[in-house]
Amino acid sequence: LGRLTVNAERVAAEITERQHDGESLAVGDLEPLVPADRQALVVLDDGTQLVVGAPVGPSDYRATVDIPGHGQVTVVEQPDRINASRLVSAVSILGLALLVSAVSVVVAIREARRLTAPLDDLADRAAGLGAAKPSPGRVDYGVAELDEVADALEAGAQRIERLVEAERRLTTDASHQL
Repeated sequence: LGRLTVNAERVAAEITERQHDGESLAVGDLEPLVPADRQALVVLDDGTQLVVGAPVGPSDYRATVDIPGHGQVTVVEQPDRINASRLVSAVSILGLALLVSAVSVVVAIREARRLTAPLDDLADRAAGLGAAKPSPGRVDYGVAELDEVADALEAGAQRIERLVEAERRLTTDASHQL
């Protein structure tokens, strides 16, 4: 309805300007101001009525603007135009919502993988520690909690390496003495 009011205000301004300048008013003067899917009904105080634009059937879509000291302008729009406009708006909003949802899912999956990659690496390191594989060294994940776990795993791996080395020496010494 806002655009109907704006349209009616444009017609009213043109009429006010022509009346102020003392010019006569004809339908042809107002036709460029009324879109093809609308109709303007101008009722002047002197009883003159002008109908501008294509005939429009019964419609609840109308805007009326007073022309101070001159009369009134009512602009009516075809209901089909309004319904088509609403449908296009609804489809556009739905399409935008689907696009935003799809982008959100892609970003969420990407971020989840980025955040779980350090946990997968820590799990591999812990599994390697249990299988007595040597630790590849300290890793910095950039997350304080993960870095603490990585440091604890690295310290544990070094302790295990020292214990295994001490056990080898002991075994070597024992077998040598036997």
